[in-house]
Amino acid sequence: MTLERNPCRDVNLSPVMPIPTPQSMLDALDRFTLQLRMRDVEPREDDTWLLIDTKTADPETNWPGELMGEYQTHGEARVALMSAAINAATPRDFQARCWDWLDQVTHGDATDLQERIARFVEEALELAQSLGMTHREVLDLTAYVFGRPPGEPHQEYGGLLTTAMVLAHYTGHDLMGCGEQELARCWDPAVIAKIRGKRSRRHGRGPLPGISEADLVPSDRFAEADRDLDEQMMPGGFN
Repeated sequence: MTLERNPCRDVNLSPVMPIPTPQSMLDALDRFTLQLRMRDVEPREDDTWLLIDTKTADPETNWPGELMGEYQTHGEARVALMSAAINAATPRDFQARCWDWLDQVTHGDATDLQERIARFVEEALELAQSLGMTHREVLDLTAYVFGRPPGEPHQEYGGLLTTAMVLAHYTGHDLMGCGEQELARCWDPAVIAKIRGKRSRRHGRGPLPGISEADLVPSDRFAEADRDLDEQMMPGGFN
């Protein structure tokens, strides 16, 4: 199988994908150099060393900057300086940055577990649909899964991630690269406003998302899907 080049492959910030691209290595070096310039070590009269945050310095009062630590030797201070620069230059992991976005979007309209499960299933179904899975196949697989005992969330999260990685590779996509692109898109103020609007109209709809103008347009395709679901839910409908 020959896989086409996908633009998602050019983004790689997540620790889940440890092999860096040349550009990500240059970006990391730039971030480290910048953070290194914001700190310095200075000696004291008693031969100890101070780690200083120079970006907080005040030239008018000759204040060198905020004290970050005191060390017995110059070597210890230099190690602390390097560690502080590395930690500051390292991007927060993808999961934490996604949570930052969700916290912003749901401010004033709290989310809950049921909503998060529903939105995840919605996105998983949309991916399956985009790759050619049919409505009938989804119904058959749903009946199969719910005909078995529930699994353990910890293991199921692991299974979800590994199968998603394999699927992305098989279809020529960098899963984390696509995630970075989508997270950047979701931070757009217009996207945040749209999501907030839909969420404000979701109440009373169960697992369904909120209503947008597009949702109000009648669709024969949706009506046909509803009829198929009704037939499947009848006794003996799942085979």
